Amino acid sequence: ILEGIEWYVAQGFTDGDKLGGTGGSYGGFMTAWAVATSNRFKAAVMVSGICNQWSCHYSCNHDFHEFINGGPLKEKKHRDLAIDRSPLFRLDKPTTPTLIIHGIEDRCTPLGQGQEFYSALLERGCEAELVAYPREGHGFVERNHISDWVGRMVRWMTTYLRG
Repeated sequence: ILEGIEWYVAQGFTDGDKLGGTGGSYGGFMTAWAVATSNRFKAAVMVSGICNQWSCHYSCNHDFHEFINGGPLKEKKHRDLAIDRSPLFRLDKPTTPTLIIHGIEDRCTPLGQGQEFYSALLERGCEAELVAYPREGHGFVERNHISDWVGRMVRWMTTYLRG
């Protein structure tokens, strides 16, 4: 993904000093991965993402980990891979201000994932905000919540990408 972004920057299609990243669900996982493994982005918005495959395995309603890591966490090689592929365990010196959006009732990517990532970012001195919406699951349905999180995302990106 980063190679593709660098290609776009090299072609002059985008300003390399004003890159933001966002995604929901698996895209939220990839957003967390980008924040944890790169300082390339000036802002990020993680929506309903996974940051810790180990804890998510025991709290979500599906086995994302067996799918993404090729086997069950009861086997050591898959446990090790789950840790290696968890953004939470890749955070070293994150610098990307990150807005985290989550539904409180989300069982696919439980709120705990957003809470863990938020706390880890703050612990490392990275600016972060967590917004959790009541009555929302993995896909938001309440119009006022959708409007609020889209507005927050626009303000977040505008704040950090204007520079």
